[in-house]
This record gives sequence, structure tokens and C-alpha cells, in this order.
Amino acid sequence: MSNSLKEFENGIKPGTKPNYYKEFGKFKINTRVLPRNTLIIKYKNSFAPVPKLKQMQISNSLRVILGNLLNLKPNIDSLYYSLLSLKEKAMLDMMIKKAGIITQIANYEDIAENLEDLLRKRYDVIRGEMTAGNNNDLLLVEAKELLTAMNYVELITNATYKEMMAEFE
Repeated sequence: MSNSLKEFENGIKPGTKPNYYKEFGKFKINTRVLPRNTLIIKYKNSFAPVPKLKQMQISNSLRVILGNLLNLKPNIDSLYYSLLSLKEKAMLDMMIKKAGIITQIANYEDIAENLEDLLRKRYDVIRGEMTAGNNNDLLLVEAKELLTAMNYVELITNATYKEMMAEFE
């Protein structure tokens, strides 16, 4: 029997699947699709999807920040962080808190210190504009994104979030 056929003499055995997930605290992030700015995040133990974080498109800045954190770099690059939308900042904040890796990020407190205040202030401005009669489509989109961000950082409950989102429909 030739050498090339010896490996099949006991039958074809299922190989191991390549592991495209990298640990992120309590979660795992799919590194295969991350370079395409797609975030897929699952629980490490059960591989179930994380609530509020279904498969989604993310910005280049968030991709770079997550890539650095996955490669165990202890800081969040403040330049990339400043380029994130409020929704992505809130999402990153929620991911870091729920993953339990706050203590592993040296500059986390400096970067995320006033996120909740920023969200509240911006929502108040948008709410004021809408009360004054401005119902621009872009303003509605921003209001929905802010509500989602406020839900990520738990400024509003899920029930309040759903109720407020219904107002903008």
C-alpha cells in the first residue's frame, strides 16, 4: 500500500474544526469575521449568543480596539475611542463590564468616566429639538441609537427602551 493511502486505511476520521473564536473575558469573539468589521460574540461556556449583541456591523475604530484587547494589549487607544459613536462607546462599555475585564484595562476609568453623562445630555438635546417640532429623519435615527446606547449601559431598562422606541416609530 502506498504511503499516501496509509492514512485512510482505518477510514476517514473527522478532523477538528479550526477555532475562530478568541477569549474576551466571559465571552468569545469570532476573529474570522472581525477583519470584515462584523462582530459575532458568544458566551465562552455555552456558546449561546450574548443578549443585545447579535451579529452586527461595527466601525473600523471599534474593530481595532477589540483586536488590541483580544491580543491582550492593556490599554484602549484614546484616538480610536474618540472616533466611536456614542452607541459603540456604550456597547464597548457594556461588553467590557459584562466580560469582567475592567481590571485588565489600565486606562478604562479615564476613557469611560463620563459616558453616561454624555448620553443623557445628548438625549436631552435631541428630545428638546423634537419637542420644538424638528422631526428630521436623521434626528430620529440618532434618537434610536442613543436609546440603544442608554440601554447598553443600563441607564434605561429593557421595558422602558421598548416603550421609548415605540414612540419614535
